[in-house]
Amino acid sequence: MGSLPPHRLVEAPEADSDRLSASAVPVGAPGTWVDYLRPLRFDHWIKNLVVPAGSALALAAQGVSPDWGVLGAILAAFLLSGLVSSVNYAINEILDAPYDARHPVKRRRPIPSGRVRVGPLLALAAAIGLGTFAIAAWWFPPAFVLANLALFVAALLYNLPPIRLKDWPYLDAVVESITNPIRVAIGWYAVALPASESPPLLLLAAVWAFGAFLMAGKRLAELRLLGARAAAYRRTFQAYSARTLAAVQLGHALLGLAATAWLFATRRPQLLPGLPVVALIVLWTVKMTFEPESPLIDPEHLYRRPLFLLLTLAAFAAMVYLAAG
Repeated sequence: MGSLPPHRLVEAPEADSDRLSASAVPVGAPGTWVDYLRPLRFDHWIKNLVVPAGSALALAAQGVSPDWGVLGAILAAFLLSGLVSSVNYAINEILDAPYDARHPVKRRRPIPSGRVRVGPLLALAAAIGLGTFAIAAWWFPPAFVLANLALFVAALLYNLPPIRLKDWPYLDAVVESITNPIRVAIGWYAVALPASESPPLLLLAAVWAFGAFLMAGKRLAELRLLGARAAAYRRTFQAYSARTLAAVQLGHALLGLAATAWLFATRRPQLLPGLPVVALIVLWTVKMTFEPESPLIDPEHLYRRPLFLLLTLAAFAAMVYLAAG
């Protein structure tokens, strides 16, 4: 599933513009079992690292050190929430196939390329979903199961017609980012004692705001990449402009910083000196938004920026340690 670097796509000849036409979709040979696994996007599970982060925050809030049983619960929570996400990704690929057919790179995905049929993929997704929720209900408290159900329903509202919130300009990033605090809640309820204890609303608000900041940056990077062709890929781009997306991205960043500062001040004042580090990470992300080959177009590939990830993870680990102290 390799692709040309984004800047090369922008500089492609005009003759390649027919790639955005549905009639230009390549028809591939019948897919293998590997092709049926690709829509599950296991490589996107990096987003679910928010789940163990939520567990770490819950343990820090309770002042509890993890034992092997807790570590097993955190791993199980990560795997189960990952499988729920994979079901969501499969549904998303099915519903987005007509739109992906107009994208210069995504047209190569298994469904628009003709290698995967919808019926068998839906059956596979249903089997995974039913098995996942059965295991979750057996192993974890009801709050954990409900949080995973919320993750599934949020994806349906985002992708499924006639609501399909992904087609609502600017609201799409706001709604898509709700999955981030849901993932925090999944991790939290996996280890919270008592299980009825909920994560602080300010924490969920900060996680949501920073997620919306990333999603606005992703759309800005995509708009810069595709230019006038962006609207053919997704109609929300008809309402976007680089200026307004940059303003929205900045607004979400400020909301996230404000919620974080309020959370620190009211619950963990010892963390307030770490706010400049959080602001530095935000500024670094803004810089990456405007790079020719912005990693925000595929945030799950941020591992290609090891220094950025190292700083982010180190800052998070330090704050969790100080919060638990």
